[in-house]
Amino acid sequence: MVLLNVTVTDDYERVVTGLDSSNFLVFDDKVEQQIVSFSTEDTPTSVGLIFDSSGSMSDKIQKIQGSCGTILQNLESPGRVSAD
Repeated sequence: MVLLNVTVTDDYERVVTGLDSSNFLVFDDKVEQQIVSFSTEDTPTSVGLIFDSSGSMSDKIQKIQGSCGTILQNLESPGRVSAD
């Protein structure tokens, strides 16, 4: 058995999810090989947010805070987010 790790992205470099073995063909010396096992895994990701709270941003703070909250809520594993 051979292990193949792949990441599929679209034209905008966004990761494509929801794929299964029927979305892949594997060839060895131009001969199609049967996929006998298929699994998906989440890979670790680090996210850093820089928040500008200077006076020039005072009229935008609420919108920025809301946007940061939305980003954090949309992470796959929000329990792993550190506020450091």
